Amino acid sequence: MLSKNQEKYVKGLHQLKNRRQSTAFFFEGHKMAMDGLGTSDLTVDYIFALGSWVDAYAKKLDKSLAQKVIPVSEREMKKISALKTPTPILVVAKQPPLDTNLFLDGKGLKAIYLEDIQNPGNMGTILRVADWFGIQQVIASPNCVDFFNPKVIQASMSSIFQVGMSVMDLGELAQERGEAMILATAMEGLPIQGVDNQSDTFILMIGNEGKGLSPKAFDLADKRITIPGNPNRKAESLNAAMATGIICGFLGMG
Repeated sequence: MLSKNQEKYVKGLHQLKNRRQSTAFFFEGHKMAMDGLGTSDLTVDYIFALGSWVDAYAKKLDKSLAQKVIPVSEREMKKISALKTPTPILVVAKQPPLDTNLFLDGKGLKAIYLEDIQNPGNMGTILRVADWFGIQQVIASPNCVDFFNPKVIQASMSSIFQVGMSVMDLGELAQERGEAMILATAMEGLPIQGVDNQSDTFILMIGNEGKGLSPKAFDLADKRITIPGNPNRKAESLNAAMATGIICGFLGMG
């Protein structure tokens, strides 16, 4: 049964200020839950689950996790879920620590830097893209949407448990980049087909959905790259996550 304090606590995690204060977050859905619960370094506080889920899966959990399971009704799950159609399980856990250093082993695209990305769907999809292409780290500027926003987590489709994440401003990125070449996405620049993904270690910079990259970001970059489009196109630009996926398709397998 869901207590009033537990309900208040989980509902509070829908808001950024409470996630930061408690350093906790939540994720929901059977696959997401099983992927997250299978992460060895994740500290789990609560596992809220419908009786049908408890009957089918609770016995498969480690004993320490099984003790965290709290059966709830559908009505109670609706109160704490961030989804229009609640799922059978919602897990509350401590946020894994963000990485403070870049991991740039080997050549090719190794990190993605996001400057002021605001749409949680874009952020989550970019995490998923990074996971798909084996990119070691996604770095967010301080003004990006929170990695642990419920909509980011849902859009990541469990990739949030696989990809290294960090928050850095441009000054910190400049200090941590080492010998990596920084590629800035722009409307005009070197076509991505012209980048040799075997010759250097790359950090790809993706800008804000409406404004693109800032002048300071372009100043830090070594090259501006672009995705060539049809000259007769009506679209003014590509979605940030879509553009990231296309570029990673060319550079992410180095």
